[in-house]
Amino acid sequence: MLSTKFTYTGVGSRDIPHDVFVRMMMFGYMACKDGATLRSGKATGSDTAFQLGHEMYLRQYPQEDKRMEIYTVNDYPDNRTYLTSACDIEGRDTPAFQTFCIKKCKEIHPLKHKLKGKALQLHARNILQVVGQYCNEPSDMCVYFTREDQYGDLTGGTATAAKYSAEIGVPSYNILTDKGDDRVRQLWNAYTNPTTASDELRSAIKWAYQIGDADIKNRIRAGINALGLFGE
Repeated sequence: MLSTKFTYTGVGSRDIPHDVFVRMMMFGYMACKDGATLRSGKATGSDTAFQLGHEMYLRQYPQEDKRMEIYTVNDYPDNRTYLTSACDIEGRDTPAFQTFCIKKCKEIHPLKHKLKGKALQLHARNILQVVGQYCNEPSDMCVYFTREDQYGDLTGGTATAAKYSAEIGVPSYNILTDKGDDRVRQLWNAYTNPTTASDELRSAIKWAYQIGDADIKNRIRAGINALGLFGE
């Protein structure tokens, strides 16, 4: 489906089922193993899971390139010391943040020009997750988890990245609704199948559990139990 060294946007809601959290970790691990670069945002939940997956692999193979672009808006506290900051990119310092990202965000977001302040900055940051810090290199795919409202419209900050991906033709897949590009769905299912998880991957998940805070430990413990990842 994709050549090696592909770039993907891995984002989603903060509140996700525990089994999905672990499957996102598995996806990140396998994607990194295949040479992929992750673009994400370091929010709790989905972003953290994808990034943990990459860090799980890079912990086993530290000589390899980091292969992550983590776009942040860094004037709020972040106590997740178990996540590396080596790949963080301050979104507001990127060349086209004011001239392109802010403008595009206001076009996409339902509040349009009423969106202001930190909320606007965070949503504009999501544009970078799709096209990179220079806004000229679209991701090869976008895999995400977000809910729909009663009219079928995507909700939350993830909607900005997902809608912009659709606008520029980035193949995308919503894990929650199982809607989107068949090729991305197939890759998601292949990377996150618990019955084919390698011993290396299982070992990496144990490592992530050990370094995580109470929230991460709870998510991983419940997730691996729901998936039957380590048997009975």
